[in-house]
Amino acid sequence: IERMYKKYCPEKLKNNVNFLPKLLGIFSGRETQLLNNLIAKYGPEPSLLEMYGPLGLSRVRPKSVAIKERVILCACGGSRALALTDQGQAFEWSFTSKPQMLQIPQILESSDIDNAVTSIACGNGHAALVTQKGQLYMWGKGNNGQLGLNDRRSRKSPSLLPFKYPHADSDVVSRVACGDDHTVVLTKSGRACSFGKGLNGRLGLGDSKDR
Repeated sequence: IERMYKKYCPEKLKNNVNFLPKLLGIFSGRETQLLNNLIAKYGPEPSLLEMYGPLGLSRVRPKSVAIKERVILCACGGSRALALTDQGQAFEWSFTSKPQMLQIPQILESSDIDNAVTSIACGNGHAALVTQKGQLYMWGKGNNGQLGLNDRRSRKSPSLLPFKYPHADSDVVSRVACGDDHTVVLTKSGRACSFGKGLNGRLGLGDSKDR
């Protein structure tokens, strides 16, 4: 591990004298296992790897994500990524503070989601999906109202947002987009609705108020 570090680590981390001891401390007692796994996966010359932080290794060239179904759409934001398959299943993987629990894609499940997913989106700390029936689900950070759930609480799993566009009760959601701390929803009839942090007029409502 130390030889790999000295040979392939970026200069900015080589100059950080505390980085290698911290990395070795995290994997204390499992160095051989870690090294064997790296060699098995990347070969004896892991020149495609870039060591960038205490969680381990970052890929600098594309590598397939472990999803068996055909992926038709991806979304990334903050420390989260989503993928949508042609079967209408949504997968999520994200940052973990525990290096022994490296994230792999997990199917997004909620007791409320009873039909296929058609659209996905990621913000800086929140995410959204739309189902075939036009239902909108939100989860993640909600401190700026970006989940649209009439409060500022965060949600760990997808929560149904009973979305109704003013004066169009029969309209349903078709697409969704997420910014840093705000969300924009597009309805089937072509209407747009925004909510969340309004700083610098990002909601397009003529002011800087949160909604």
